[in-house]
Amino acid sequence: MASIMSFTTVIIPNGQRKISSPTGKDRFFGIPRFVYGTAFKGDRSTLLVEQALRIGYVGIDTASVTKNYQEKLVADGVRNVLAEQKLEREDLYVQTKFTPWVEGKDPAYFPYDTKADVRTQIHTSISSSFKNFDMTTIDGALRPVYIDNMTLHDPFPRMQDTLAAWRVLETCVPHQINTLGISNVDLATLKQIYDAVKVKPAVVQNRFAPETGYDIPVRKFCEEHGIVYQPWGVLWGNSKLLESDTITAVAKELDVSKQLALYLCVLSLGKVSMLNGTTNEETMKTDLEALNKFDEWHKGAENQQKWASLIKDFRSLIGEDV
Repeated sequence: MASIMSFTTVIIPNGQRKISSPTGKDRFFGIPRFVYGTAFKGDRSTLLVEQALRIGYVGIDTASVTKNYQEKLVADGVRNVLAEQKLEREDLYVQTKFTPWVEGKDPAYFPYDTKADVRTQIHTSISSSFKNFDMTTIDGALRPVYIDNMTLHDPFPRMQDTLAAWRVLETCVPHQINTLGISNVDLATLKQIYDAVKVKPAVVQNRFAPETGYDIPVRKFCEEHGIVYQPWGVLWGNSKLLESDTITAVAKELDVSKQLALYLCVLSLGKVSMLNGTTNEETMKTDLEALNKFDEWHKGAENQQKWASLIKDFRSLIGEDV
């Protein structure tokens, strides 16, 4: 297996503690800079996860709702690679989600009875996720069954339900679930959750796009509180950024594609972990290699000054105070 990880490719949320498995090995600590995103992969989920892990990705994002994700097939991909004995479960960061049902959504997509109370919905959903990611089925060897991060896919319509759901998830931390996260959240809701809960969110997964104002207030809150910001839709939602003079200049300076230039700029905005969902095997490899390439380039004092100037231009481009 390729060894592509470097010191800059893992970031640590505030408050995360190291946890040892029954095997005596520490679980994956932190969050990879690139997490392989499995949304909309359908029947190809197993194959693509296998490719990503064999190339060097160590982070996987999925969800238990089956409209856009296939968690079981994703887990099969993880299981197949672990069976090759090149990785152990503790070498990987696995992130999945509990998705609240709301009126108008098809109950068939959810791994729980949508008429049940919130507590029962969550317990049923995470039990399904634990079953999918139970790696003892490989060869019967002792392997811990846990999730590195469980993200609340959306806040509930009512804050009291959101907080009730969070408190149920808190009971699983840190033994069954390492950390918690929240997705598709605005600043006011994030503040309410953060102030009210015991286990603080380690990850915020939001859309990064002009329609959301590039999530500047949420990202600022995350930076101030040591929360890892994980953007989605970075490439397909930002065609104007990709064609901007700033991204063109970054791509030329680093000799990378415009897509990678945009990734690297967004990764430089703070504690950022990128969801990367490419289905092209060569692009998977090139994207990971770009992190090491950037590390080497950035070691020089002159290049550090160049990068600071380029990121200042990028922040200005997205309307962020510099």
